[in-house]
Amino acid sequence: MKTESVTVWNLADIQNLPGDSETVTGANLSDHLLLELLAKCHQLRSINLMGSEELTDASLTQLAAERNLREIDLGLCHMMSDLTPEALAGLPQLKTLSLAWCYSITDASLLSLARSKTLAKLLLGGCEKLTDEGVCALAGMPNLEWLELPEFGAITDVAIAALACAPKLSTLRLSNLQSVTDAGMMALQAATSLHTLRIDGASSVTMGGIEKLHESLPACRIKYGSWESPSVAPI
Repeated sequence: MKTESVTVWNLADIQNLPGDSETVTGANLSDHLLLELLAKCHQLRSINLMGSEELTDASLTQLAAERNLREIDLGLCHMMSDLTPEALAGLPQLKTLSLAWCYSITDASLLSLARSKTLAKLLLGGCEKLTDEGVCALAGMPNLEWLELPEFGAITDVAIAALACAPKLSTLRLSNLQSVTDAGMMALQAATSLHTLRIDGASSVTMGGIEKLHESLPACRIKYGSWESPSVAPI
């Protein structure tokens, strides 16, 4: 099996790929080229399509047929709709999924992904249409460990309180969520599995709220703007 990462740019690259390739990066692929890639390689475990801005649901939903996939990066594939995450939610071994800057996805995507029993890392930066409804659904995922929430999304303390109950959530990043306040930080006191929290640009969160959270979770590494919790490794 070919476990080393291979980058493909065009049809010739795809035709030269070993059929047992497991890790592939597609550079600026079109729907046609991605379908050619999937027809060639049936043992894929990891695929990075970040920046392939022409890709649509027509090809991306076909990733769901690759049952060995564990890592998928669809960052900046902003032509996709909720149909793609809905299809990928059924992958039986999926561990890591990046939907960063996929502007069109909505809470419907998160409601679908919440059914996953295996997903551990989910990146949602830039997905500005997401709201509390979708994020709250993620709190019930049994193996979610790492979550990055979107900048400027309509996400409030309601969602943060729900995430505090996520059974395995250990890493959480919040960026420019203006409706998250100290009340959300107080809710996170219940997140006993949390060991890394990064907060940027949350104007309604105060230093006082962060200090109280740190008192409750002294083992959690917290970075709040330029402040970092003491006596722990940098984030």
